Amino acid sequence: MRSAVAGLLVPMPTPGATRDLRHWLAAHRSFARDIIAVAEPRARRPDLLAAVRAIEASGDALTVRQLAVTGDDLIAAGVPAGKAMGEILRQLLDEVLDEPWRNTKEHLIARAKELA
Repeated sequence: MRSAVAGLLVPMPTPGATRDLRHWLAAHRSFARDIIAVAEPRARRPDLLAAVRAIEASGDALTVRQLAVTGDDLIAAGVPAGKAMGEILRQLLDEVLDEPWRNTKEHLIARAKELA
């Protein structure tokens, strides 16, 4: 419920702002359609819902679990386990939300090593 309320307080991205919409959807995915139904003017809802469906259908990573690497992959690549690894995985997700093409195992491992 807290996420749904927070989603109402954050400005909704426009349907054409795919990068911003991916970030918003990653933060509010569980309640996205409810937030749109309550917060958006009726005329803009179909476009926004279509943009959300397109992102979901694309298979773009919206969570750390959907990244092309796991914590085990990073450990095997020499990244130390622990709290710092969680921060690295969140940073990798943020970068993948900006540019989905980055969600490859090779790229994310190389980037994680830079961040470690």
